[in-house]
Amino acid sequence: MTSLVNTLSRQLYAAQQCFASSFTGTSLLAAWSFMEAICWFILPDYLLLIMVVLCPTKAKRFAIISLVFSMLGCIVMLGLVGCFPEQIGHFIFTLPFTSAGMLTKVHHLEHMYGITATFLQPASAIPAKVWTYAAIYQFHWNLFIFWSFLAIARGSRMAVIAALGWWIGRYLSRKLSGYWLIWLTLYSMLFFLVLAKISR
Repeated sequence: MTSLVNTLSRQLYAAQQCFASSFTGTSLLAAWSFMEAICWFILPDYLLLIMVVLCPTKAKRFAIISLVFSMLGCIVMLGLVGCFPEQIGHFIFTLPFTSAGMLTKVHHLEHMYGITATFLQPASAIPAKVWTYAAIYQFHWNLFIFWSFLAIARGSRMAVIAALGWWIGRYLSRKLSGYWLIWLTLYSMLFFLVLAKISR
């Protein structure tokens, strides 16, 4: 049984490593990051860590791609909220792992720190789309300052994720490849359990 798991794990690891290093894999990361800022409900950090672990030499490139396309998605979201505020507000809170209670938390942080509360977005685990909605529709913040602060905040978190993935991929790849199926399953379960808990 162990031998079968190891064999399947190594085959899956090799296939996903090939995919991560391809143009298709990079395009998926870019699209994922872009759409998460608008309508997708799973943080790009989930895919970013996996891809960096698989290809640690591309850690910096993956982090930059994830950040750039995430912030481009935020620009689109700003435009959508500006044109259709009520519709977008209703849509956001029907998405999985998103709740109206998150908006209350953003209001609390805004009351305490003003626009600099944007730097807390990564630590708050509240999706950027919720912050974007609040920034333009409720707080009427300066959008350039908000976008710049958000880019710094999200960029910092993605840099940490990329650094962690680089270390894991650089020093633990041989061990991981034989247990990739188990590691990927446990990582996914933990990620989504935490996401579900903080989104309540």
